[in-house]
Amino acid sequence: MINDSENNPKYIPFHINGFISFMKYYSFVKKYTEEEIEELRVMPYVDYLETEHWKLLRMAVLERMGRQCVICGNSHVEVHVHHLSYRRKGHENINDLTCLCNECHKKVHHIAL
Repeated sequence: MINDSENNPKYIPFHINGFISFMKYYSFVKKYTEEEIEELRVMPYVDYLETEHWKLLRMAVLERMGRQCVICGNSHVEVHVHHLSYRRKGHENINDLTCLCNECHKKVHHIAL
């Protein structure tokens, strides 16, 4: 993401445990209406993953978590953003999401390796 602190008065640099906060994400995200949130909530998950909303959210979570798996600590492989809860799909809370490497993500979903 672009550091646009000079041109964006809503940009708020804020650090938690050395990671860039979720606040940066909010400065770049449009504010959704209830109807738009409902549309995101009910769309098929595979379609949801292609939305601008998810792509921005995913990048913010990766940045916040240091692109590191929260289970094994690996940061030298592709890291996935994993929903801990789908209750708020379309208007996720930061606590609904975490980062997992492919191997740990499979284990969480009990997928045979």
